[in-house]
Amino acid sequence: MEEKMFEMLSKIYGEMQEGFSQTNKRLDNIENTITKLETKMDGEINNKIEALFDGYKNNTEILHRLEMKLDDLSNKLEKQEVDIRVLKAAK
Repeated sequence: MEEKMFEMLSKIYGEMQEGFSQTNKRLDNIENTITKLETKMDGEINNKIEALFDGYKNNTEILHRLEMKLDDLSNKLEKQEVDIRVLKAAK
């Protein structure tokens, strides 16, 4: 009787060890897959962030140029308004 119990326990223990081994292999595969995905995502995200930063820089430069042109036009307009006042006053 004790021998049968020992054999049954040994069999259960062996099956459990086999199950743990399979579970460990599956977990290793999952970890490897996650690592690959993280690496891929990091690369894609970095590229997208760089592209967004470049676009932001370009927009800022364009806005700066437009502000400079607007300032020049405002100065010219003010000068012309002064000239018109002077000409009207001279009449």
